[in-house]
Amino acid sequence: MLSPGSVTYSGDGTYYGQQSGQDDAAACGYGKNFANSLSAEWSTGVQTFVAMNRQQYNNSNACGQCIMYRGTGAGLGTLPIPGTWQMGLVTNVCPECAYGSIDLDKNGDGRWKVEWYPVVCNVGNGTFKYYFGGQPNPYWFMFVISNTRYPVASVSLRYPDGNFHSLSRGWNDMWAANGGPFTFPITIQACSSCFPETVTSVLGDTVTDTIQSTSGGAGTAQFPAHAVSPPTGDAASSAAPSTIAAGGRRLMWLP
Repeated sequence: MLSPGSVTYSGDGTYYGQQSGQDDAAACGYGKNFANSLSAEWSTGVQTFVAMNRQQYNNSNACGQCIMYRGTGAGLGTLPIPGTWQMGLVTNVCPECAYGSIDLDKNGDGRWKVEWYPVVCNVGNGTFKYYFGGQPNPYWFMFVISNTRYPVASVSLRYPDGNFHSLSRGWNDMWAANGGPFTFPITIQACSSCFPETVTSVLGDTVTDTIQSTSGGAGTAQFPAHAVSPPTGDAASSAAPSTIAAGGRRLMWLP
């Protein structure tokens, strides 16, 4: 069982750039027009969006995970990844990346050795944000939750029978409800995950929130804060906050 800051991963760091015309939604659906991530509180201190390797992306379970990463010096190319700790937000998948590797939404060159570890996103007093995809109707809809302090592990929805039923999660981090007929506002329960490899999270907080309509927008809930220390030293303090530049997002190509 892993919690943010409990372990450091290592692998290759690459760049996929901010490519003109690429789908801004990314695999996780956190594009600036999709779940308002560029202006949401969880982007505080984040220097770049990150595409996680397919294995640790784990069918979108890593979506919304903040990480601290840095280059360790070795590699090939013209633009090494800096050796100072920087903060990233997982919004995407890198299908060809090996376990432990990350792909950065920056313009750059080369393949460089990196290390990284999970951290808590700086949501402050911010609450969940919701976006509905597709064409929702009283019998079917799907939505994504963004601006979370930790990744979401599971979501349950109160159905017309009055009971909470677990929702299925898609590769794009959308939670789908079938049945109904549903009427809004609806009540959900969301459980936090500390990292995708976790089966039962040591941060397994469950919160209840209300979604007012299929227009989405801000909710009223947030996962509670937990004191988390970096695995070695005070690494997190060396990352200076900055803004995220808008740009392209890697698409997930299904086999």
